[in-house]
Amino acid sequence: MKIFKILKTIFLSLAIVLFLSTIIICAIQSKDLIDSVAHVNDLLFTALITAFGIYLFAILGAFLLTAKSDIAHKIGHSFLIFSFLFGLTLFVSALGSDNMPLALIIMLIAIIMLVLYYICNLVIVIVNKNIPDAENPSDDVRIANIRAWKKVMEEGIISEEEYEEKRCKILGIKPKGDK
Repeated sequence: MKIFKILKTIFLSLAIVLFLSTIIICAIQSKDLIDSVAHVNDLLFTALITAFGIYLFAILGAFLLTAKSDIAHKIGHSFLIFSFLFGLTLFVSALGSDNMPLALIIMLIAIIMLVLYYICNLVIVIVNKNIPDAENPSDDVRIANIRAWKKVMEEGIISEEEYEEKRCKILGIKPKGDK
């Protein structure tokens, strides 16, 4: 399982580095396209701001993926996917440049790395059956649910048998009496 976690980190890092290098290549090459237009300064400024925004979303998404919160993870994934899709859209719209195939190849490799990252995540979830690491059980939502049901049992609202049934159901195990 550790190999998939290592691969996941490598794929994400490579995807971000390749993606950011593609944005740099596109920004450099788009200057040539912008030079032929009358409003050079306005378009160049807009292109640089857009590239910076995409950078910011990608980097912020990568940082949010390292957070412990599930909400931060979801926002991080959203930022990453948004930046990749927006970058790809800008890239495809600028396909008229002479040296664009290099950037296209790098962008496609970055997208493949991102897809491999999500495949590693999927393998980890399937193998773990969505069970968090045993190293930190306090982060496990199931344990919080079990504690809540135990409190309900201690208050006399449900019986010990009902509590045991709920606990086994939450943990996904068979009750002691069933075989």
